[in-house]
Amino acid sequence: MRLNNNLFLLIGSLLISGLVSCSSNQNSKTEESAASLQSQSVSEGSASQIPDPYADILGVYHGVQEAYYMKNQYGDEMIINGNKVPIPAIDYKFLIKEGNKISLQQTGMEDNKRVYYDGEFSVLENTDQQLKIQCNVSDGNGSNPSYILTINKSTFSGLCEGSKFEPSFSISRNTSGSESNPSSESGSAGEEQTMGGQTQDESVDGIYSYDDESASLQITIQGETWIGKTVIHTGMGEENDDVSYENGLVKGNDLYESSGYVEIGHVSGRSLTTSIGNNRVTLTKN
Repeated sequence: MRLNNNLFLLIGSLLISGLVSCSSNQNSKTEESAASLQSQSVSEGSASQIPDPYADILGVYHGVQEAYYMKNQYGDEMIINGNKVPIPAIDYKFLIKEGNKISLQQTGMEDNKRVYYDGEFSVLENTDQQLKIQCNVSDGNGSNPSYILTINKSTFSGLCEGSKFEPSFSISRNTSGSESNPSSESGSAGEEQTMGGQTQDESVDGIYSYDDESASLQITIQGETWIGKTVIHTGMGEENDDVSYENGLVKGNDLYESSGYVEIGHVSGRSLTTSIGNNRVTLTKN
């Protein structure tokens, strides 16, 4: 009888131990599942609340790379059949987007042909004053250029650098200014108010042209930048004319060269006054 009692006690002990173990494992799995769901919920909630760290500099940055002659690996101008290889001026528009994404539109200044690129940017330097990023883009057809943009965080202007044999150029962020109401509290309804010779309901943006027997000049103003094309007529046919391209900044009604320090022209109404060489000329808005 004593043997049977001990056997019963052993079996009972094993059953109780098994039940406790199963209960412990079940509780552990439940706790792990709850912890996982809570972690996922916190992670998803945090992700939706995290702002883009570069939100302040997002937008379209515009600049014009001046025409230049192609160079070889030694930095010398290439000569083919006795002639240098010209690279026409190119209009650049970088679209900096969220998630370190970037797009690029290149427009040839001579043929107006456009090429589009997409890619990503990485941060090379980030200080209180400026942000320097490297942009790696591709057109999907084998062209994969890389550019370095240095952007001033206060003025949203800066510099674009391509390959070491390409000229760098200024860039600035496009701003969409709202047109002013021609009527104001100080004037009668419908009466145009003027500022610096320019009516408030007429933007300085546009194409201005000048042409005579010796030269022709065209300046296009868009936002805070301008681009210009000057043709000096040699009298030996269009193919022998001297063509040059320039670009710079626009501050109000004044045009400045690319550094932003030297004023080279002024807009008044539908006229733009500047100079070709030592001669003062007036361009008319088309």
